Amino acid sequence: MLPLNPAHLPRLLTEALRLHEAGRLPEAEERYRSVLAVAPDEPAANFHLGRLLAARRAPEALDRLGRAARGRPQEAAGWQAWAAAAAAFGDAAARKEAIEAARQARLPAPLLSQIETRLSGAPVKPVAQPRIGRAAPAEIKALLSDYQAGRMAAAERRAGAILAAAPDCALAADVLGNAQMAQGRQAPALAAFQRVVALEPGWPDGHLHLAQALLALGRAAEALDPLARAAALTPKPARALMLLAVTLARMGRQTAALAALKRAVAAEPRHPEAQFQLGILQTDLRAYAEAEAAFRAAEAAGNRSADLQLRLGQVLLMQGDEAGAAAAYETGLAREPDHAMLLSRKALLLQGRGAFAEAEALLRRAIALSPGTGEFYRILSASLKMTPEDPLLLEMQRRFDDPATAEADRMHLGFALAKAMDDLKRPESLFTYLRPANQLMRKAHPYDIASRRAELEGIFATFADFTPAPAPEASDFAPVFVTGMPRSGTTLVEQIIASHSRMTGAGEAGVAVREVQKVVLDPAGRYRAWSEIAGAEVAAMGRRYEAEMRRRFPEAVQVTDKSIQTYAWMGFIASALPQAKFVVVRRDPRDTALSIYRNVFAENTHLYAYDLRDLGLYFRMFEELIDFWREKLPGGFHEIQYEELVDHPEEQSRRLIAACGLPWEEACLSFHENKRRVQTLSLYQVRQPIYRSSTRAWERHAEELKDFTDALEGRHA
Repeated sequence: MLPLNPAHLPRLLTEALRLHEAGRLPEAEERYRSVLAVAPDEPAANFHLGRLLAARRAPEALDRLGRAARGRPQEAAGWQAWAAAAAAFGDAAARKEAIEAARQARLPAPLLSQIETRLSGAPVKPVAQPRIGRAAPAEIKALLSDYQAGRMAAAERRAGAILAAAPDCALAADVLGNAQMAQGRQAPALAAFQRVVALEPGWPDGHLHLAQALLALGRAAEALDPLARAAALTPKPARALMLLAVTLARMGRQTAALAALKRAVAAEPRHPEAQFQLGILQTDLRAYAEAEAAFRAAEAAGNRSADLQLRLGQVLLMQGDEAGAAAAYETGLAREPDHAMLLSRKALLLQGRGAFAEAEALLRRAIALSPGTGEFYRILSASLKMTPEDPLLLEMQRRFDDPATAEADRMHLGFALAKAMDDLKRPESLFTYLRPANQLMRKAHPYDIASRRAELEGIFATFADFTPAPAPEASDFAPVFVTGMPRSGTTLVEQIIASHSRMTGAGEAGVAVREVQKVVLDPAGRYRAWSEIAGAEVAAMGRRYEAEMRRRFPEAVQVTDKSIQTYAWMGFIASALPQAKFVVVRRDPRDTALSIYRNVFAENTHLYAYDLRDLGLYFRMFEELIDFWREKLPGGFHEIQYEELVDHPEEQSRRLIAACGLPWEEACLSFHENKRRVQTLSLYQVRQPIYRSSTRAWERHAEELKDFTDALEGRHA
């Protein structure tokens, strides 16, 4: 193997830092070590690798941080990190080595004192205010007057003069740093705040300000320690813990972020912003009941914002409480009538009910209020037939082509314009917008198709010894699960079934799979074997599912559940709910893929969808799972072909209803008249009678879909 070119070290170090900040620690460590193999004493690589190793209390961290501190003795962060690691898990010899090195480096007296105090084991005593030292009180008063009046340049000059005369004045150093931050000069501000914490290590705000400067400089991982210190030094730690949690979440460390926010609300239960941030994180983790509780606690603590009502409405909707979501949106709009995002979310509810004209009016108003938000155009396009004279068409094209448009907005505009090209019968222009829109989505949400392969192998291992049998004392709840690939016709099939007088459509409830995974996956995320799972655990899963569905739909006789991923776990669900029925919807893979590629899915779902090769490989794995359950669960599910349903709607609908164990009702042929809310990308189509225009649409785009078909047919590994 050729040795690494030293000229490549800066690029490799930059890559390592990016991976580190993103929480991709093994990859970051590999790159740091590649740098150090060529340049063993490179201070930045030693420092960041040392921090990474210190987080898991690896003894090597002490050597790495020591090299970093000695390599750049003028940087306080290196000494502080070395001292923190030595104090946390170093022995007496390691602590002594760090102290001696700091003394030999002739560090500034406050920094040296801070390091000696920390390594001596003596606790740092909290202080309420930073010292003014030898500074004249009149000068401090004038300094604060400049700062509080917003005269930042004057405050910076005065703080510098005070520090020249009184180097021990921590308050002047803090004002200096804040004045520099206010003027956009984060690097000198960082040095000022490092001086503050060296002079006054017990002042929590000094550590908080240091962390804020590090975050402004994009050095998130370095901000974690000062944020933790700020929280530890005050009886009111919510502010520091909130910032710590947000930082951890952005680094992909959601579990640690959640722990920090729980500490914040435990310390200050009536802190509205801490409860609000906890609700946001619980939403991201799909813990919707917990998120709702946090948002309601934030409201009770005094948060009267429209943004809170927006977030509350979203989690209520995810729990199936449409009425509660609508009420939250109305409350938010009463407080802020021109809240564009709330208007768009209310419009989405109206689209789901089939009130397209009313929804369009709200979305056009949202666009007028926030014309740069690409998402509003995309939402509107879902239920709007674009015409050549609609001024929105030119506006979308102008914004899409504008280099100043943010990538997220260009992505949404690309999907909206692709839909417009379809409306305008311009198929030759479809991929002009679709391809870049999907590329931008993939860039924003990276995905590794190998993760799906690993899931399949886990499922196959779990159910290798599966035999169909009802769990002892299983629930007699009898839902009908409609499942298959997205955009395959599952919404149409559910709407037909839900039009039966016995049935209530639950849409994509998302409950069953979550409950199954709680049982199948152990705390470390490993897949358990079916023989290891007690029948009582299986039955309990079914009862939890029943309880949640009855809570959401208390008047329902039976429910349909259109959760897409159900097909992966059919055997488990059949054992937990032996009266359940399963319908697997099939459609020409090429039409399915084209439809998937043309749409945006709920955040952090179906991330494979934005790359045609990955989509082809994913589709092959879908077929593997269906084949697996066809063998393991013979006769356990009804398969319906979308194209046959479109060509022979009554014949196929009658077979479908019979497979669900229901008597035939003519209303099932008038599914488009069903007024239930539909939460799906097909919200417009499902309000129309069956039509054939969506079949064989792929033929006009065969060349563009080649990566998909090659992967589907095994021509891509």
